[in-house]
Amino acid sequence: MQKGASVTDTATGVPPLERPLPVPTPLQAFWGRFGPTLITVINLSIFVNMWQIVQGSSDPLVNTRWIPAPLDIVDAIILNIKNGELIKHASFSGTNYLIGMAIAIVAGIILGILLGLNPIVRSVSQAYTWVGFCTPTVALLPILIILFGLGVISKIFLVVLMGFFPIMINVLNGVATIDPVLMKAARLFGANRGQLFRKITLPYILPWIMIGIRIAAERSLGGVIIAEIFGSSRGLAYMIAQETDKFNSAGSYTAIAALMAFSLIVLYGVDRVEQKTLSWREASKY
Repeated sequence: MQKGASVTDTATGVPPLERPLPVPTPLQAFWGRFGPTLITVINLSIFVNMWQIVQGSSDPLVNTRWIPAPLDIVDAIILNIKNGELIKHASFSGTNYLIGMAIAIVAGIILGILLGLNPIVRSVSQAYTWVGFCTPTVALLPILIILFGLGVISKIFLVVLMGFFPIMINVLNGVATIDPVLMKAARLFGANRGQLFRKITLPYILPWIMIGIRIAAERSLGGVIIAEIFGSSRGLAYMIAQETDKFNSAGSYTAIAALMAFSLIVLYGVDRVEQKTLSWREASKY
């Protein structure tokens, strides 16, 4: 090889680093896109079928009062949809959850930014925010019932408390990661407060906001369940307690299935919002 000549593939004459990636076959493309989903569906199908075989027989492994067969649960779901019970309880729980989460998100983000932008206030307030986060919020439910009664307000307030602190703490931590040199440089170039917030502060704290919302979404769902079990006449958790008292396990599993579906929808929604906001974060840098 002559001095200064480029290294190429002797067969094709194309530099190795410039070779095109192999085009996947249709089967490889299909499996890459749908493979994990198919594996999950197959695993669930095997599990449900084995459950039906074991519990749907004339001699079930466990008393059906405690663990019903899947087909019995499906029948109970259809029955509770037709008579309106499932819709009534699900809408009550869902409304309280969404209102409480909306308040927690707005309050947590605003207060987290306001406290985080001032280093002195941030250092003083962090101790109190961590105390609020670590306090078992469930223990406050009797106090909330005394203050607000057994109505909707006490339930929404519990959801707010369980969702507020994770969001605010993560926003505080996000604000602390902002490079002060970058802020000073932006001010030197004439950036106003709105531009500083839109181009620097918000893109920096967006990942922290989404982490806080993800944690809050799970914690607040637990708040809904606890509030309804201990003081409610409606809601999916109330439905679970009522059906359990009647030894109607299929009815209890109906409400449990609805809660699982609702939590999956919430987490899917958080994932979608996270993808959108993080793509906006990258675009806002330019």
